[in-house]
Amino acid sequence: MRYQVDWYTDAGVKLGVIQAFTSLEYVRTENTIGSMILTIPRELMRYEDFAVGQLVEIWREKHGSLELQNDTAYFLQDWQFYTDREGREYIQLYATDANWLLDTAIVWAYAGSAQAEKTGKPDDMMKAIVREQLGDLAAVERRKLSVQNDVGAGGASVTKAFAYRNVLTVLQELADIANENGVYLAFDVVRTAPATFQFRTYAGQRGTDHSRTSGDPRLVGKQYGNLAEASFGTFHSDERNWVLVAGQGEENARVTVQRYNTARIGSSRWNRREYFKDSRDNDNVAAL
Repeated sequence: MRYQVDWYTDAGVKLGVIQAFTSLEYVRTENTIGSMILTIPRELMRYEDFAVGQLVEIWREKHGSLELQNDTAYFLQDWQFYTDREGREYIQLYATDANWLLDTAIVWAYAGSAQAEKTGKPDDMMKAIVREQLGDLAAVERRKLSVQNDVGAGGASVTKAFAYRNVLTVLQELADIANENGVYLAFDVVRTAPATFQFRTYAGQRGTDHSRTSGDPRLVGKQYGNLAEASFGTFHSDERNWVLVAGQGEENARVTVQRYNTARIGSSRWNRREYFKDSRDNDNVAAL
């Protein structure tokens, strides 16, 4: 198995291929921004070679063919030259995956406008937001990607207001609403060609089922030689299971909704864990 990192300008012009790296770490997390850290020997490049927004793609050779890892590219953000305690010189690059593009825009619309308040299926609402703020319906200077066609698979219709809020945050909240209503919903910004990206949503599941009973399993474990340094645990430290959601209004006239998980609360006589969610941008009880 062999890895290589393809290196591009922000416009997608190939600058080279990096194979002689010291270490490569990359993380992809559903519905948020992933990252990559690449460490290379100092003698391979100059400080002037780097610029913010350059793109790197991680490719892995498997069975003689190269495959792009995780359907994404990474945007260079930070780089540093350093010397370790043995006097060896290195360059370390830090880059974020394509979901970072969603974090670069706000919903540029005033409260009550069609762009800042919508009703619809969560997946289609996500796509409408991205089209209007980063896609072909945005001002030319704001356009950064295309958007997959609507499919209306994101569960029950919801109403949400989000004037002037961060696009990534709004999308994350819509995914949470769908999941709370029993429909798995995820989103991603997918690399379709060098310096070319598309926003997509995934309802029900992403990709093909390769579980043990699927008929086409992909087995992972120490005994198969593809899992090392694994850990398994149960973590309750950040649990919240009784939530007071507050919408619009003042003092005792403020609209509130309670959401709770009886089974989780009852798992221990001490386990009622309360949380307050400020949702004053929502004027609809169903959205709350």
